Amino acid sequence: MNEWFNFEDVGEKIKKLTKILFWVTSVTLLIAAIIALFAILYSLSEYGYCDWWYYGIIVIAVAVIGIPLLWAYSWLLYGFGEIITKLSEISQNTLAVKAISARQEKNAIANNNSNNSGNQTQQKAEELPDL
Repeated sequence: MNEWFNFEDVGEKIKKLTKILFWVTSVTLLIAAIIALFAILYSLSEYGYCDWWYYGIIVIAVAVIGIPLLWAYSWLLYGFGEIITKLSEISQNTLAVKAISARQEKNAIANNNSNNSGNQTQQKAEELPDL
């Protein structure tokens, strides 16, 4: 549980949380719609009328319309987590490439300096008069 409170791998946490919230909310909406439907049917069968039937219709409509809307919203939130994950990977890869490039440049400079110092010594020896 402690891993949820640090700020590493935020993209994966957003994606996991999106999945959890989608399923919990979908199941809750579905259960609310079923309860409203049974309450309306019970009231109609027991008393022959239902004064609050429109509340049940609203709950059922919210479930029928709400679950697809929740699904679309979950895509957006999951996509945001995916963007963060991919950007983190790109950033890590860029840092790795910069480190490799800096190491290669350092090695090239060191090799160039050692070659130049050898060439300079050889040039100085050639400039000296023969005895």
